[in-house]
Amino acid sequence: MAVKATPTPCSVPLLQEGLGAASQTCERPRRPPTPVAKSVKDRKSAVMAAIDDNWRQFRNSLDRLVSSDMSLPGVLDDMSVADVVGHITTWEWELVTALDRGHIEPVGDINLFNEDARQRKKGTGARRIVEDIERVHRSLRDELAKAPSAYFEPDDPFRELIDRCTVLHYQEHGTHIRVWTADKSPESTGG
Repeated sequence: MAVKATPTPCSVPLLQEGLGAASQTCERPRRPPTPVAKSVKDRKSAVMAAIDDNWRQFRNSLDRLVSSDMSLPGVLDDMSVADVVGHITTWEWELVTALDRGHIEPVGDINLFNEDARQRKKGTGARRIVEDIERVHRSLRDELAKAPSAYFEPDDPFRELIDRCTVLHYQEHGTHIRVWTADKSPESTGG
């Protein structure tokens, strides 16, 4: 069975370069069951630890913000912090549902998918956005804990989706939020 590219949460050109911007996904190739070696279990634990560490760093990027800050545009083009948090929530939920189904479904055009998701969340208050990401992240952790260790192997399509929807996504957008927060702080504007 030919393997198609996994979905890419963002379409930021710098991050796509070399990763192959993907608009299609793949079904998990059928493999004969293999015995689980200790290193596979250790790999799953290491990936889970990296997700937790990067999640904490991402959440810390929101700590200095008040609700009114979260709706201001400019974090990433015209996106607000709330938009970015909603975006991450959307992709975490895509991962949750893929893990639950046991296969990765195509999302089509990534830019259109992201914009549709953003429009659906438009007008949702900052408090609700944060509650949603917390709820979805707990669901994600539960699904990851139940997921087969094979999903965490470097060559598995799920591993790429896991990395892109978690660690890489938290790093990318946490940086956007931290830079935006530093730029708008009174110290950076001379206030």
